[in-house]
Amino acid sequence: MAGGSRNGRGRARALAVAAVLALGIGATAVAVAVSDDRPSTASVATQSPSAQPTDQPADQPAEASTQATDDPAAAGAGGGAARSFEPHPATAVDHESDRDGVDYVALGDSYASGQGGGDYSAGRCLRSSAGYPALLDADPGIRLVADASCSGDTTADLLAEQLGALSEDALLVTVTIGGNDLGAIRVAAVCSVSPSSPDCRSMLTSALALLEPGGELEQRLRTTFAEVRAHAPDARILATGYTDLFEGTRLGIGDGAANEDPALLSTLRLATESLNAAIEAAVLAERDAGSDIAYVDVADAFAGHGVGSTDEWILSTGSDVFHPKPAGYVAYADAIRTALD
Repeated sequence: MAGGSRNGRGRARALAVAAVLALGIGATAVAVAVSDDRPSTASVATQSPSAQPTDQPADQPAEASTQATDDPAAAGAGGGAARSFEPHPATAVDHESDRDGVDYVALGDSYASGQGGGDYSAGRCLRSSAGYPALLDADPGIRLVADASCSGDTTADLLAEQLGALSEDALLVTVTIGGNDLGAIRVAAVCSVSPSSPDCRSMLTSALALLEPGGELEQRLRTTFAEVRAHAPDARILATGYTDLFEGTRLGIGDGAANEDPALLSTLRLATESLNAAIEAAVLAERDAGSDIAYVDVADAFAGHGVGSTDEWILSTGSDVFHPKPAGYVAYADAIRTALD
């Protein structure tokens, strides 16, 4: 790799940090950060620091209509700059008229849409037939009536774009959201080029500050869950966490020294735990407010299957890097089923 082992290690560190901050985003930034045949400085120079993160895969063109705005009102609960793009309507699911089951609606980001599972529906949302909403739809007693999940969505996007899929008839709602609020694309754009720079450190600090107990991300999540309850007042709401991406003491990406950093891995795992803690805290607060909501932990289900394991359930290469494989979405579905029992 050009730049020598020190540069390679720096890029691997920045990539790993961005991956945990994203927890399901980053396909574009990851491709920029690790590609040896692109000049990375020129490639990331077009990434505006104010742009919201996106899950747009590296092998698809970026949305031409995506823009930043300085209007705070347009930014919504997610804060920062709002993205402007064509609305992504929920996928309506047709069932035989005599099929029984509770009406189920899926909301969330790429970990909800099934990115990494392949066999995507048309459009940028990357909804997969291998995602956990489709797997739950196959269960007796559950009838998926709408899938509004979309790759790249933040809490603000969910509030603006996805709530319309809900109705008073919905009796089950799943939500996986929060990872994209942490701005992984901006972190990757700067840190993949200059991981030791003041800008990189400042951006990482800002992103991690959102994870403080009772902090900004937790408040965004509380607002999101409250709005879900308001739009589907009789629904059982299940909010999932995210998985630790890496296994053991190696990053499992790149070669040589870039893989060896136990201290970094410890930091990454702490960040994942903090994100999940924010989701769980928001769930508990909303439950105290009267909502029928529960947190679904997936950490144990993925133990032994992170990047670097002998049986990876997380993609470590390609345009869907750091998203679950189909086996990972089976684990998500199983965890949700357990929560329903």
